[in-house]
Parts: sequence; C-alpha cells; structure tokens
Amino acid sequence: MTALELSLWLGGSLLLTIVWYALTLYIDSTKRKVKWRASDLIERRRLLAVPIASQVVLTTFIVMWMNQEIAPTYMARILLFTSALFAIAALDYKYHIIPNKILVFLLAARVIVMPFELAADPSVFFSSMRRDLLTTVVVLVFLLVMKVLQRGGLGTGDLKLLTIVPIFYGSEMGLTAIIASFIVMFLVSGALLLSKRATLKDGLPFAPSMLAGSVLVIVFLSLGG
Repeated sequence: MTALELSLWLGGSLLLTIVWYALTLYIDSTKRKVKWRASDLIERRRLLAVPIASQVVLTTFIVMWMNQEIAPTYMARILLFTSALFAIAALDYKYHIIPNKILVFLLAARVIVMPFELAADPSVFFSSMRRDLLTTVVVLVFLLVMKVLQRGGLGTGDLKLLTIVPIFYGSEMGLTAIIASFIVMFLVSGALLLSKRATLKDGLPFAPSMLAGSVLVIVFLSLGG
C-alpha cells in the first residue's frame, strides 16, 4: 500500500465515520423528539465517543492491512460494516433498537460495491457470492429456530443484523464474528448477573457484543495474515 493509497483509505474511513455519526445523532434526536442540528456533531459530547472509537478501530485495521494482499473491495466491505456497527451498537445500547434505516443504507452500499467486485474477477465474485448467500440463509434459518425455541432472547432487529453479517464479512469471517459475538454476550451477561447489576429478566442489547466480537475477530485474523 503506497502513501497515497493509505491516505485515501484513511480519508474514506473518516468519511464513513462522519456519515454514520451524523445518522446516529439524527436517529437519537428523533427518539428524543427534538430537532436535529448540524452543530450537534460537535456539541453532543457523550456520543462523540462513538466516532472517535470508530475512527481509531478503522485506522488500526488499515494500518494492519498495509503489507497484506487483501482485495480493496473486501477492505471496503469490512470498513463499511464495522463503522456502521458503532452507530448500531450506540443506538441499541441506549434505546434497545437496531434502526432499519441503517440496515437499508448498508445493503444499498453493498449493492454499489458489487459491480466493482464483478469487474475485478467475475469467477471469484460469483463463487464467493454463492457461498456468502448460502451462509446467510443458514444463519437466518438457525436464528429463526433459536428465536422460536428461546422466546424473549434475540429481537427481530438482532436477527436482521446477524443475517447480513456474511454478506459483508464473507462466509468464514462472518460466521466466526457471529460466534465470537455470542461468546462476548455470554461473558458480559454472566459478569452482570454475578455482580447483580442485571437479572435474568433484563433484556441486554446484542449489538455491542456484535461489535466487540467482530473487532476481535478482524484483529486476530489480520495479525495472523
């Protein structure tokens, strides 16, 4: 990765961070029933931690990828979804919702990336797309069964979020990230129960665990080359 390419990736990641942060503030303002202002981008100090953390993580990813052979479109998919996870996690933590607006924007962006993947290598594109879609279907069926058997567990928003993970991260990394997110959720839930800061009746937001699990998996796999 040249200095110019590094600058472009860092600039692109910053743009993603700003866009998702602005959307987070807009949805937050809608929930609080107050008018959104552009000045909120700086004034909302509590939520400022979200874009700062997002940019630190995205920058770390890009630096780790500098000497690795990773398809630019795949890098874009990872950065796109991970940056969105910060916004989703913040809103899920505060309101216990996963906004459809963000999921729709994500899927629209994924469609935009597809022609570039197709142009780069048609055979790889079609084989990976088949694999990712098959994984998506398997994940969806598994989660639906899990939702029926475990009432009061995963919400509909969680189900939709988890279902689209393989479309962005790919089948292998996607499945690993999903498993890691459940492990993180289990550990966090256990810690909260043991410390009596939560009970079995409390509904815990899942998106923060999805974010933590995804970041850990990406860092681990990136360090492993």
